[in-house]
Amino acid sequence: MIHPTPPVVWQQYQKLLFRTFLLFSLVVLIPFDAKYLKQVASIKWSKLTYVDADLLSNYYPWSIDFNGGDNYGTLLTALAVAFIAALIWSAIDRKTQQYNTLYYWLKVIIRYKLAGLMLYFAFIKVFPVQMPFPTVSQLNTIVGDYTPGRLFWIATGASPSYEIFGGVVELLATVLLLWRKTTPLAAFLLAFILVQIVALNICYDTGVQIKSIIILLYALFLLAENIARIWRFFFNQQTEKIISFPSPPLTQKWQRNGRIALKAIFIVFFLGFRGVSVALAYNSGRSFKLPEERGLPQLKGFYYVERFQRNGQELPFNPLDSVRWQNVAFEAWNTLSIKVTRPVKLQVMNSVRKTEIHSNAGRHYFAYKADTLNSILYLHNRADTSKKLSFHFRQIDSLRIQLTGLDEKHDSLNILLTKIPREYPLIEGRHAKEYITY
Repeated sequence: MIHPTPPVVWQQYQKLLFRTFLLFSLVVLIPFDAKYLKQVASIKWSKLTYVDADLLSNYYPWSIDFNGGDNYGTLLTALAVAFIAALIWSAIDRKTQQYNTLYYWLKVIIRYKLAGLMLYFAFIKVFPVQMPFPTVSQLNTIVGDYTPGRLFWIATGASPSYEIFGGVVELLATVLLLWRKTTPLAAFLLAFILVQIVALNICYDTGVQIKSIIILLYALFLLAENIARIWRFFFNQQTEKIISFPSPPLTQKWQRNGRIALKAIFIVFFLGFRGVSVALAYNSGRSFKLPEERGLPQLKGFYYVERFQRNGQELPFNPLDSVRWQNVAFEAWNTLSIKVTRPVKLQVMNSVRKTEIHSNAGRHYFAYKADTLNSILYLHNRADTSKKLSFHFRQIDSLRIQLTGLDEKHDSLNILLTKIPREYPLIEGRHAKEYITY
């Protein structure tokens, strides 16, 4: 790489574009959100976790979450306002000939902002917790009951090795951001990765389209000074040298030491501490996407509702019945889900520990607390915590469970569940010869 002499005079379009992106960046980078600032203020610095590292690096403007994270009008409005303000700035300031120093420091800020964001996404793929392997409930939900975004996440989570591969590539590209000389290569790799991520988010309607577009804009900004050279290399078959904009001289010792110290703190905290923390969480079986509280291990599995009695009257199986349960899934954690033909309100906000109910209209999800001394399960609906149930449970044998209790209308229920030892093609692959389906 060569370090060009900074231009003495910028072209008018260069100054306009720079001013626009600078003003846009002020909105995107500076946390004006009182809720976010309150969360930062509540961090316990003596007991930092990787969740705190995520909070510090993952700030987005509050406005981009309007309309489920895909409000393109908000993004376009922000860009339009920044452009108009840049036009006014250009009309007022006609004397400034270049912004070399300001450009350099904005690049530094964008580099580390992008690195903080991408290290988050990289580590939760390297240790695959971003898109967990499909749960028992998800394995027994028909495809049509998922939104496109949820279906994509499940399909990716079904192949942890592919998710890990993607995380390793993102991690390698992101680490290159930490050094100025390798930033052009990092920006090129990340732009290539992020274009595909933006396309996936838009085409699958995942709900994080605007966030992914903003991250792509960061990478393109870092690549801006070399875009013309890359174009000529690929499309005009010309030999080109990728350049790296030189840094302003740091003449004072405290400036040089301060730069080294800040960089070391960033690497130790966001790369080292965060990476180790995510690895330990993954190895302990914990995921920020799924509930942490463990369930009763002997209950885990998929159950057919063999008998369903309401007020002493048995209801035969009927896939159109809005009262009779069809099947039940117990997870390893304290979740059970019920398949019953009753409307499910679609939860489209992918909040922490709620990924199992996110964009899933196929089942009703309940959290449970088990009183093993009195054999009682206390349930509350994960989507609507005001809906609560309780059942006495009796494990008849290793395959059958009896539940007795009251439903939301205070009708008495007597339910017999029979576990079905299932094998899933999604787990076994294409090598098993036969599968039993239900």
